[in-house]
Amino acid sequence: NPSNESIVIDGITLPEHSVYVCVAGGSNEDIAKTMYNQKTIGADTVGNTEVVWYDETTGLTNKYNIQRPTEVALSIQVTYASNYFTPTNIVQQIQNAIVSYVSANPLSIGQMVSGNWLAQAFNEFDSAAIVSVKVGIAGDSPVYEDYQAMTISQIPVIEANNIVGVELS
Repeated sequence: NPSNESIVIDGITLPEHSVYVCVAGGSNEDIAKTMYNQKTIGADTVGNTEVVWYDETTGLTNKYNIQRPTEVALSIQVTYASNYFTPTNIVQQIQNAIVSYVSANPLSIGQMVSGNWLAQAFNEFDSAAIVSVKVGIAGDSPVYEDYQAMTISQIPVIEANNIVGVELS
């Protein structure tokens, strides 16, 4: 935030002249070292995790705040129509297709996850006709929508056990 006033983005308050960095993975020390080498002097940092870098040249310990993202487990509902090639393990094949697609196209912080994007997992899928792919927040009774938006402090997570197949009758 280079301005002279605080701003709020997705519920995160950035004080005037501050830096917000949300990082999934990486060691705290490596992140602190990078911030030491990149951040301007005097800019405040914002986040839920303190990282520290000790500069041997100056003998100073430098502390920065970064944000570690909250993982948001998604539930995926794939509606399909059986055909002559549909095996008995169709739901497992659907789960494998999505997990494989997400592994090749990793999810990122703040990413909107849409059924349209996930439907690309089935571009060469011939075990059933995919009718729709919907996304919800995992839980007892997910509400499936066309997409789920993440904030700048959230990262979506998709696991096979949260992918359900619904056969059209």
